Amino acid sequence: MLIDQINAEREVRQMTAMTAGGAKKAVYAMQQAEVLAWSGLGAAGATTTQLIAAFNLLPLTARKQKFYFAMMSAEKRGETSIALAIARFSAGAASSNYEVARVEAIARAGIDAVKAATTASAKRAAAAGVDWSWKPA
Repeated sequence: MLIDQINAEREVRQMTAMTAGGAKKAVYAMQQAEVLAWSGLGAAGATTTQLIAAFNLLPLTARKQKFYFAMMSAEKRGETSIALAIARFSAGAASSNYEVARVEAIARAGIDAVKAATTASAKRAAAAGVDWSWKPA
């Protein structure tokens, strides 16, 4: 029951960080895939200029297949390159991923503490001691 309580709190906190709504989550996942595809256009440490050059070498059908969201976002905003859209997607994902990972670490440590405790009172104390405000150094 104590582990279930920790899991329930983790779920609420992670869902808040990830955003509510099935469609919105699917869109964010597709945008994250575009960020990864963008990074895959060049070697590690490639400059934006190099990535744009690699993108421009792709056939239009391949560009659309891999970068629909970024291309449409850039076009709608009047941007001449999808690099800014990719940067927006990346920044949003980084913020969300950080919070989800932080909450996951807290929950896992709390569950491990409950499991390691050998008495009922120690298990309750471990569950009560979960510090949801913890931040990594």
